[in-house]
Amino acid sequence: MSRILKLYHKVRRQFLQLPNIVGVSVGLKEVAGKVENELSIKFYVQKKLDAEKIKKPLVVIPRSIDGAKTDVVEREFSCLTELLPPLEDVTPESQEQECTEKRCEIWRPTPGGVSISHYTVTAGTLACWIWMKNRNTPMALSNWHVLAGSNEAQKGDRIYQPGTYDIKRKNLEWSKCVWGELYFYVPIKFRGVKNGGCPITHGEVSLHNWLADILGRKTWVMAEPKNRVDLAVAVPNSDVGAVLEIIDTGIVTGVFNETRPEKLIGIEVQKSGRTTCVTRGIVTDYPLTLYVNYGYYRLATFENQIAFRSPREEKVIGGGDSGSLLGTRSDNEATGLCFAGSSDGLMGVANHIDDILKYGIHFEW
Repeated sequence: MSRILKLYHKVRRQFLQLPNIVGVSVGLKEVAGKVENELSIKFYVQKKLDAEKIKKPLVVIPRSIDGAKTDVVEREFSCLTELLPPLEDVTPESQEQECTEKRCEIWRPTPGGVSISHYTVTAGTLACWIWMKNRNTPMALSNWHVLAGSNEAQKGDRIYQPGTYDIKRKNLEWSKCVWGELYFYVPIKFRGVKNGGCPITHGEVSLHNWLADILGRKTWVMAEPKNRVDLAVAVPNSDVGAVLEIIDTGIVTGVFNETRPEKLIGIEVQKSGRTTCVTRGIVTDYPLTLYVNYGYYRLATFENQIAFRSPREEKVIGGGDSGSLLGTRSDNEATGLCFAGSSDGLMGVANHIDDILKYGIHFEW
């Protein structure tokens, strides 16, 4: 495993600078859409092309690299609020599935797994209740793009539960949905050049990386800033109240902060979110570096991410599930914070819980 992990770090620096490639990971191979029990260096692409049709600046990904098998999968990733249907396409008569409608109601006191958002955002999911240093009261954990939505968001900004999308969709009274305030978030660093953009920039970076490889140096260039978390925390108003359980998955019983791919890949996981409710799958990729679409032509690079999907090709994630806690299926130990997924919902992406805890966050059980 150490050999394939070292190879992954080398390969991602070389290939993520190239057009069409949107992610590189250590992951289980996929054959005809099904997950196989075989590790590979995995490449995610915008469009899978026949080798004979590939011309520069595109490159043919070899079947193996330094003895490690490769896999090429056509899949792109977006933050999950981007996957919600436009509100104008949702009629007052249209209903989500019953479990979704339940999670989009006003919850006082409030459990994990329900709709929530910043006043400028549509809707995401309250992951669970957490504690932070220097505060002895519980606070709500979710994503930056759910509880902040902008790097200009301010501490004290109003938070609604359910989220504004659901308030409008269900024609709820706004004053009854005021829930609390934004307390803390980690700003997202966005890419300055879109994937496949300036060829001169990409050429300079690729040349530098090639020379570094030849000379055995570690001074690789990743042209854009990288993120590890899409994270924000909110504090409830005094009249809200906290239910420490997450709907249908229960309390968080511990932390599964395993960072060895051989121990993380293949474990059974679950999440409880606003839209697709409780879904289960296995960790298929770790570590994963990828580009995530945040809408309005914004892309962000994330590294050290966890990808999961159902072995039975079932949907595991959907628009509005942003902020769901990823936990182990056996005992709901916190494993990650869901924030992105594929447009078909077959693959979800989560920040590693170890990166979340670095911000002074902890659980109590």
